Amino acid sequence: MDIRLGARLRAFCLIILSGCAGPAASVTLVDFTFDDGSGGFTLFPHALGSGVIGATWQDDANRLTDLLGNPGRALAASGFSTGNRLHLSLAFAADLDFALERLELDVRASTSGPQSFRLEHAGTVLSLGALTSAFSHVDLALNERGRGDALVLDFIGVGATTTSGTWRLDNVRLHGSLSPVPLPGAAFLLVTPLVGLLLRGLGVAHGRAASTLRLA
Repeated sequence: MDIRLGARLRAFCLIILSGCAGPAASVTLVDFTFDDGSGGFTLFPHALGSGVIGATWQDDANRLTDLLGNPGRALAASGFSTGNRLHLSLAFAADLDFALERLELDVRASTSGPQSFRLEHAGTVLSLGALTSAFSHVDLALNERGRGDALVLDFIGVGATTTSGTWRLDNVRLHGSLSPVPLPGAAFLLVTPLVGLLLRGLGVAHGRAASTLRLA
């Protein structure tokens, strides 16, 4: 058997299988605890799901900071009375189909901070949540699907009465799935004859090898 031919055939089969793959199972796409393991604060994710190569936080007013969390440290920001927004950006290893299913987080606001919040993606409201002056756990059901090599979630605080009013987020976990983009029909039309040619070549190579063995 021609080893190189066999390897090429396996590669084409993998392409076809990835294009035909069904929905991926739900996993934790990103997990933030905001604790660096030594009592300090970090914006680096605690864990990333397969296919996720980066996750970062930023805000519009450059007011990101950290405050006491639940436990440890928590991400915090202010300026919501003047329109500040938080953004969570995820980068994927390639163009992928993504499905967002749940967002878990612990939230707390100061008395002059936001009274509620909403979560958006590309201008679409995904969910709403309430805020109080004590930490509470929020589990938001999501039903957002899309395709690409990245996505951005926008966190908008509503009802803050002063610029200094703060909003804290801790133990942020986004659940969902990532899957390869299915091959279009035209790609299958191209791949199918190529696989046929490979199979034919493989058969020829096998026949030649058998003849050689008989002659020997």
